[in-house]
Formats: sequence, C-alpha cells, structure tokens
Amino acid sequence: MKHLLVFLLAVLCIALAQAQVTLTATLNHNDTITIYKGTTALSEALNTAEDGDAIYLSPGVFSDCTIAKRVSIIGAGMGDPNDDSTDANGRTVFSYLRINVDSEESTLILEGLKGSITFDNNSNLENINITKCYLKSADYYGQDSGNITFLNCYLETLGIHNGANFFNCYVYSNDGTGDQCTNFFRNCIVRGAYFVGWTFSNCILEYYYQIYNHSNNAYLTLINCLLYGSFNLDTCTSENIVQISDLEALYKEDSFYELTDEAAALYLGDDGTQIGIYGGDSPWDIEPSNPQISKVTVPLKPDVNGILPIQVEIKK
Repeated sequence: MKHLLVFLLAVLCIALAQAQVTLTATLNHNDTITIYKGTTALSEALNTAEDGDAIYLSPGVFSDCTIAKRVSIIGAGMGDPNDDSTDANGRTVFSYLRINVDSEESTLILEGLKGSITFDNNSNLENINITKCYLKSADYYGQDSGNITFLNCYLETLGIHNGANFFNCYVYSNDGTGDQCTNFFRNCIVRGAYFVGWTFSNCILEYYYQIYNHSNNAYLTLINCLLYGSFNLDTCTSENIVQISDLEALYKEDSFYELTDEAAALYLGDDGTQIGIYGGDSPWDIEPSNPQISKVTVPLKPDVNGILPIQVEIKK
C-alpha cells in the first residue's frame, strides 16, 4: 500500500507539472518524493539520486548532462516517430546525454526520451535497457562487449558497433564499420550502409550498400529476413532469406512501417509471428509508462465547503 501511495503521489506531481507547463524531474528515492524544476532539473535530480532510484520527467526540453548512476529515467515519450524535430510537443527532449556508469549491480533504464546518447569508452556496458526512445544518434566506439538492450526504439543514426541487442527497433542509418562487431537484431527494420559480423533474425533490411567481412571472419548472419536492395549473399551466413523489389507494397499506407495483412501472413519469423517491428514478443509500442494528462477540469468557483475541486484525468 505504501508503494502505491508513493506512486500515486509521483503521478500527481507529474500531472500538476504538465498542467502548468513546468519542466520537472520527480525523484523517487526510497519512497521519498523530491521535485526539481527548470531546464537543469534532471542534472539536479541525478546529483541527489542513488543507484536504483527512479526519476520521472515532464515534457519539455532539458539541459544536457552526464549519467553516472544506475537509475531509471522515465520521460513523457518519444512522440510521433515521423517527427524528427527537437521541439518538445509533449515529449521529453534533450540534445545530448553522456553515459558513464561503472558497477553493474543495478540496471540503468532510459525510457520515453528523445535526443542523442554517447557511451564513454570506459563505461560498464552491462545491464543497460533503453526503451521507447527516439535517438538522434547512439554512439559507442570502444571494443568491450556488453549487454545494452534497445527495445521499441527509433534510431536515426547508430554508431554502436558491438555489445548491443536490438528488439523491435527501427534503425534509419548506421555506421557498422570496425574489426569486432557483435550486435544482434531481432524483429527490426534496418536501413544503412555498413555491417560487420552482425546477426539479424526476423528483420527487414533496406537500402543496403556494402557488407564488410574482415579477416577475423566476422561474417554477417541473416536468418528469416526480408531484403530490399543489393546483397551479396555469398559473403553471408543466411537461412530462409527473401529478396523483394517493391518496398512500398510491403507496408500499409499512413502507418509506421506496419506490414499489409497479406505481407504479415506471408513473411513469418521463426516464432510464427510476422517479421519486422510488429512481430515477436514485443511488438512496436511507444506509449510511455510515465502518466500523461488527458483532461484537466477546473470549475469556475469553489463548492459549498470552499474547496475548488480540480479534476485531472490521467492516461497511460
């Protein structure tokens, strides 16, 4: 019951902040709620937070900062993935987040954010989950592999070569060059130029230009994938591959890369669901878990007891 009351208090704080169009970061530390305001609210909350804490962010544009603690940072959502602007528009936006965490005792969670992230080369890459984020860029140029998981994310530019797993993500472009590349993609749509040693399962790959296979035999692996563009399958390990020539006929009109009913029934992954971002265990879903206001009702005058009963409807 105590945890429920704390959560409801956090919901109320977020709701009031949204109603007043105020930038806030609501920190939950051991069921104690602290609210920070302004563009530096996230930085201030991080300075106070400890590993395992949760920080809930209102919509708005926050200042850049460094994340050096394993906390949960939950934003208001990425918004329309077709909108590549950096305006708030009901979203939680930042220009740049630098991630430099050491221990792996807790999980670092980022959800419902829009901006660019960079992992320091000496950062510990274990137990990092990034969900429902629109990332203008995501970069890591170190050689250590790790356990970074991206789920239901839109990545405009991917500069992470190894140590990452992608599930039901859309990747617009990438730079996969390097000698040791071990990324894994499942139920993703990936456009781009360079891939080395990556594994794709139940994916749709578009606009391929070159496949590199280095002397370390880091061959590309394609399983149950749909390919559009120019591919040299002689340089790949492949199984159950279909190459198509008409990409537009693959998707429903006015949808975010949702397969037509015919394509969804025809192109199946190894689990029996459709390939692409709407198949698998975690179909494309970008609705934020951070509570959002759907309606605010403010009466013109108090009731007979002198109380002004403001009603705030919350949706998730």
